[in-house]
Amino acid sequence: MKFKLTKFQITTFITLVVIASLGVVACNEIIPPEVVGVESFQINNMSASGGSIDVGVRIKNENNIKFTITSCKMDVISGNSKIGTAEVTNNIVIPKKSEDLHTFKITAKFNGIAGAFAAAMNMFGGKKEFTFKGEVKVRTMGITKKFPIEFSHAM
Repeated sequence: MKFKLTKFQITTFITLVVIASLGVVACNEIIPPEVVGVESFQINNMSASGGSIDVGVRIKNENNIKFTITSCKMDVISGNSKIGTAEVTNNIVIPKKSEDLHTFKITAKFNGIAGAFAAAMNMFGGKKEFTFKGEVKVRTMGITKKFPIEFSHAM
């Protein structure tokens, strides 16, 4: 006696396996990757309208799965004023069970007078504390999740 599966039976079986796999992943607690610290900060160019910077960030991933940072959008704050927005322009892969240094390529766009003032402070050697605050989007195994992010650095 031969046993033959139909396309519908095969599709149903594969769908059930995928749903069961996602259930197992969802049951395990996923710890958000942790920013250990900012180790390098390089300004590539800066003007009154915006700039380009590379930020070296040490990230710790205690999970047994790798993550890919697919997008990161932040407000740039100086003192109590929002002076613009910044966005990470490269995808970053965070390996499983790691604590590595990753370089974030960031483009910033400044708003009006506040942005011009920040750029002038930088050009004339004045140090100013900038805070980057926003949201990072992380993907793993087809699942996407957003986490808040915040760090400060004097420029």
